[in-house]
Amino acid sequence: MAVIGGIFFFINRSTSALNLAWGDVGMRTGLTLKPAATFSQPELKGEFRQRPIRLYIEKSGMQGQRTTFSVVDLAVRNPTNSELEISSLANPWTFVGKMLHTKDVKIGDPEFDKRFVIKSNPPDFAVKLLAEARLQMAIREIPHEFRIHLTGSSLVYAREAVEDNAEFLTKLFNTLSDLADRLEGN
Repeated sequence: MAVIGGIFFFINRSTSALNLAWGDVGMRTGLTLKPAATFSQPELKGEFRQRPIRLYIEKSGMQGQRTTFSVVDLAVRNPTNSELEISSLANPWTFVGKMLHTKDVKIGDPEFDKRFVIKSNPPDFAVKLLAEARLQMAIREIPHEFRIHLTGSSLVYAREAVEDNAEFLTKLFNTLSDLADRLEGN
């Protein structure tokens, strides 16, 4: 019984800390928090800079080998149905892909091109979209391994971890919104 009680105490403590952090993000951004409970994940959603946005936790894999991701999904207008993927090289599979010479779009900034694998359809889409130095810098300042993917009307950021830094998440929302503004020509 003590072990089960300890497990519940740890789960509730972790859940409370995440609810506080995401609640802080909600206060900073005007988004609404659906708090996590003992066996459910939190969700933060609403409109940010006039676009629907959602922050949530996603788990994938089989029991015992589950991976937890923090995901931000931002709705965008993508009339050309272009596609984009930006993956950090810290990801071992991205590194292997780069070494095997998978199609990697170069945007012309040596630091950016060295740190990220960029895939784009059409190929020149990424070059045009990421041409702004300020946007490149904002993406480069994301301090960890991640993936940004544009497909259809969704611009999605995913990181293998539970993101609980309110200041970072607020900055990330702005970076993704800046990317969406460039995409939409705003």
